[in-house]
Amino acid sequence: MQSGGVRLRGRWGVMVFNLQTWQRMLNLARNYGWQPGINNLEDYCFRPGQIVREADGLALAAALERALPDIPGHQAVAVASSTNPAIAQLRQISRGISLLEWFSGEARQNLEGFIRFCRVGGDFEISQG
Repeated sequence: MQSGGVRLRGRWGVMVFNLQTWQRMLNLARNYGWQPGINNLEDYCFRPGQIVREADGLALAAALERALPDIPGHQAVAVASSTNPAIAQLRQISRGISLLEWFSGEARQNLEGFIRFCRVGGDFEISQG
C-alpha cells in the first residue's frame, strides 16, 4: 500500500485514515491488549484487499475502548500551523508525540468513530485510500 492512506469498507460504511494515523491506531490497540487476528501487523497496512474478520474488528474496538479513559478530550499538543496539512502533521511527528497525545482532541472523535465502525459488526476490507 502506498503512503497515501487506508480506506476501510464495512457494514457501517467507509472510513479513510492517513497511513500514520492508521498505524498509530493499531499500535495503540496493541498497547491496550489487542492481538492481530491476521498473520502480522504489517498485513493491516501494506496488503490491499485484506479482510478483517468481525471477531478481530470487535477485539480491536475493545482494546481502543480501554485506551479512551487515558486519551485527553482536549487537544493535548499544539497543532503546527501550515497551509499544507501533510507538512503540519510531519512537524507534529518530529516532536515525538505519544500515541495518547496523537489521539487527543478532534482525533479522539475520529477514534471513537472507528470504534463504532468496528462495533457495528461484520467483516471490513482494507484498501488503499
